[in-house]
Amino acid sequence: MSLQIRDVNPSDTPLLAHLHTLSWSSAYRGIIPDAWLDEELAADRAAFWQARAEAWPSRAFGLLALDGEQPIGFIFALPDADPPWGTLIDNRHVLPGFKRQGTGRQLLAHFADRALLVAPTEPVHLWVYEENHPARRFYDAMGGHPAERILAPLHGGGEAPIVRYTWSSPSTIQTLIRHSVKDF
Repeated sequence: MSLQIRDVNPSDTPLLAHLHTLSWSSAYRGIIPDAWLDEELAADRAAFWQARAEAWPSRAFGLLALDGEQPIGFIFALPDADPPWGTLIDNRHVLPGFKRQGTGRQLLAHFADRALLVAPTEPVHLWVYEENHPARRFYDAMGGHPAERILAPLHGGGEAPIVRYTWSSPSTIQTLIRHSVKDF
């Protein structure tokens, strides 16, 4: 794999919606109702990213991972998202066939590099479904700390517990990634 990372911009949102859809349809089976994933996910993610393109947050940034010319994952962050918790990693997705090959770790490392320029002293956080065990193992391995658990509404109905993972700063992520052994 010849991994490359580049910035995303509002014109990339159809691509991000497509990657987001492919990732969720695999990772969230058994968490989000399958009927919603099969019937409504693609339209929902297209609308979500279209809205984001139309109101791109001023300090937001995203990074796209490519294997050669093929987009295989992305990360998207919102600095200043929550004053006590800091920068929100709103999305981090890697296509199923490219997981456990270092892509997630590289996206997180490039995120940390950019966050050091944009919001160097802010803590970092993200939300993950409690039942998304592969993602939780990854964030644990990357030094994330589970800070709180809440119930959140699910697309398609119902609720599920989500866990907030935190890091004290982007530089903490950089240090922890340098010491991680493998991608989960």
